Amino acid sequence: MWALGWAAACDPDSDPPGMATPTLDLPPVTVDVPPVDPGTSAPGSTACRPDGFVLATYTDPATSGVLLVDRSGRVRWAWEVDRPAVRVLRARPARDGNGVFVAVGDREIDNGDRGALLRIGKDGAILSQTELRDPHHDFVELPDGRLAWLAYEFSQPSDGATQQFLATDRIYALPEGGVGSGEMLFSTLGDFSFLSTTRTPPEGLDGRSLLGFDDWGHGSSLAYRESDDTLFLMWRWHDALAAIDGDGIRWLWGGDFEGLVGTDSFEHAHFSDLWDDSVLVFDNRRPGALQSRLVEYRFDEATFEKTWEWAGDTYEPGIGDVRRIPGCDSVLASWPSERRILEIDREGAVDWSVTVGSSIDRVEFLEELPF
Repeated sequence: MWALGWAAACDPDSDPPGMATPTLDLPPVTVDVPPVDPGTSAPGSTACRPDGFVLATYTDPATSGVLLVDRSGRVRWAWEVDRPAVRVLRARPARDGNGVFVAVGDREIDNGDRGALLRIGKDGAILSQTELRDPHHDFVELPDGRLAWLAYEFSQPSDGATQQFLATDRIYALPEGGVGSGEMLFSTLGDFSFLSTTRTPPEGLDGRSLLGFDDWGHGSSLAYRESDDTLFLMWRWHDALAAIDGDGIRWLWGGDFEGLVGTDSFEHAHFSDLWDDSVLVFDNRRPGALQSRLVEYRFDEATFEKTWEWAGDTYEPGIGDVRRIPGCDSVLASWPSERRILEIDREGAVDWSVTVGSSIDRVEFLEELPF
């Protein structure tokens, strides 16, 4: 089912001037990974961290996979699937430094009700396989070693006259290597009091985003904050972010719900990076309105405030991402339709970029190799 590959160091003489050359003990390339072009910016010339690596997921019509790229724009490691119906949802480095967790889903099986979280090692071997129920879009590794993921929650509510096929969201957690549902940490049907009075937005109606179902919220992003043991779920169609603890939803930000107060909130967004008092958001916005943008917000449990913004040149419909770079006052971002990975400083300058031969979704800066 899985096609896999890995990449090793290329000719060190090809490094741009001033770029550090990591010494990597990795196997040779065995798959056709997308080409990576350093582009017009000089990698490493102004980048805050010329060392380190970028972990990125990519997709195209025929395949999807994961790339580990160094700061000179060279692919050092890669893994991909070989069936168009099986898609990489996202990748994250394992907390223990031993491999990369890759979530995959099969779109040909009942709207994607079969999937797996694979721990992939340095040589491309699958070190563990955790079977997932109804996965989509995102997952996190919890401190206790369990893996938590966004899952579809299918139901058929009726008003007595019509029958509706509805897709909402659950969050499950399962020990690595497990099979089935595991523990259900959140259910939109069971834990969300607004569901009965909140309609599915137009983008999710009549199979527009999920074949055969009204896609009520389109949960797009999941994050975990260890400082207070809280999960954060973003509903793209409702422009809303929910903080979830052991008692259910603690607070809501955005949409038509009661919740945090502020101005210039996000619309149809994605996110990966959230910490004690702030969050970075890839704010897609709505088609035909404004250009997509990167935004940082400061927030507490009552209010939010925009503290930084960088606007792109175009509207981005895909799963863009924006992350902090450790020790830098810069961010790492992907722009899927442009197939670019960017480093952007707080003044708005693009200090580093690479262009990839496939659409880039989630990205993350790694200080060390995940092996």
